[in-house]
Amino acid sequence: MIPSALQGFFAKPVPCNSEVEPLEMPLLRRRAPRGALLRIACPDPTTEEMHRDRHQYRAQWLVRQERWEEMAALLHDADDNREMTPGAMPVAELMAFGARADVILAAEHALFDGKPASDAPLMAGIEALEHVLADHSKSHVIAAIVAQAHMDIGWAWRGTGWDGDVPARNRTAFEAHFDRAEEILAPFEKDTAGSPLLAATRCALLGGSGADARMVADRYERLIDLNPENPRPMRAMGNHLLPRWHGSYDQLELE
Repeated sequence: MIPSALQGFFAKPVPCNSEVEPLEMPLLRRRAPRGALLRIACPDPTTEEMHRDRHQYRAQWLVRQERWEEMAALLHDADDNREMTPGAMPVAELMAFGARADVILAAEHALFDGKPASDAPLMAGIEALEHVLADHSKSHVIAAIVAQAHMDIGWAWRGTGWDGDVPARNRTAFEAHFDRAEEILAPFEKDTAGSPLLAATRCALLGGSGADARMVADRYERLIDLNPENPRPMRAMGNHLLPRWHGSYDQLELE
């Protein structure tokens, strides 16, 4: 006797006369000629992110080691040589962000809901940067970093809502940080003519000022002339010329 569990192994195969129907395959469409295809060159996102991270983290690591002179020299060279990533992001701006990242990220975390805790050390980071600026008072590169840090913290106080929705305390802090940023940049006005980083920082000041459309266009024109390969200032200028900021749709069409 063969156990029932094993009967299937010893059973004789039953002949099957039914034919297996072939699977229906979709029709392959003829590909367009190679020359007729539209090809749009674009950067590899992964490669671009790797480039950006490398420049940011390099500056961040150097300032964490208190090697400000070395970081400033590298940033100055990148700014002077108009170095950019494959995705056309200025290396100097990436390094400037890395140099202030620890300070602004801590402030943004404390101001996440617009109401910082009473014991939040909001001023500790920016005061440390102010001490660095005092030690390097002739460096327009470090001045740009500290001014940008003030503006970033100002935006963290204000938030991105409509102007009428910003609490008075937050608006006051926003304006104070932008005023301080303008004071920091004032001694380096002449250096703006040769530094895209400084020119970009002065354009960022427009977010906290009552500038008119002509001033917006003039500042961005200077920045664009300093580095025509960078497409971002054109988009930023268009944003600042909207009626919500400093311009009008007519002015936007003219520029």
